Amino acid sequence: TVLPDGIASIPAALGGRRVADQVSHQNTQALRIDYAGNALDASISIVDGPSMNPAFVDALPPGYAPHAIQPGVRIVGADFSAALGDRWGLRGEFASTSFDGRAPAGLGDFRYAVLGVERHIDGGWLALAQWVHRRAEREPASLPSLAGALNRAVWFQTEARSDALYLGLNRAQFEGALSGNVGVLQTLDDRGRAWFANVAWRIDDHWNLLARWQHFSGPADTNLGALRRDSLVMLELRGTWGGSR
Repeated sequence: TVLPDGIASIPAALGGRRVADQVSHQNTQALRIDYAGNALDASISIVDGPSMNPAFVDALPPGYAPHAIQPGVRIVGADFSAALGDRWGLRGEFASTSFDGRAPAGLGDFRYAVLGVERHIDGGWLALAQWVHRRAEREPASLPSLAGALNRAVWFQTEARSDALYLGLNRAQFEGALSGNVGVLQTLDDRGRAWFANVAWRIDDHWNLLARWQHFSGPADTNLGALRRDSLVMLELRGTWGGSR
């Protein structure tokens, strides 16, 4: 969601911080370089401009709902995928995000890294095991403001640092009647866990059964525990008729 600062009235200053420093009016600029060959795919990218995620600032006077703004960010990222024979593969990604000027309440510049191994299984299945690391260079305030608490949940910075292991099983569409992905994300300090499942079952040429499940657990002061209210279960029966032009 893109929430430009023009949607709401943003106060000129907030607790000694200039909110204008947190709002970007720039155009987005991006550069990407790709490489493919010799069983290796890789890319490096740089993006500079308004963030796609909203951030919040506390309202003045106190008691009113926080305002949403669109801070400027600079993101440097890289990813790779390497084939290790016919069935095994290695993949990883890294992203570094820096805010233009002072970071919004409760936030800081942060880093994200993933490194994993994958194995192709007969029948179109792909098994994944990944290490996931996040680190935020933010102030370790124990009691952030309302806007700070919202920002940390939206930007996944409830914890300043977290390490987790992801195990998943995927099957691409058209590989069979059953497709989708299931997985579990377990923090290495055993303070949070998330389960995911997105499955589609093609009953026949007209009917499909879709199921989605996500469940988060952990203390409220952890990245996954802060998302407990986002747990959901969805079941959908979808029918299609007629041809397409």
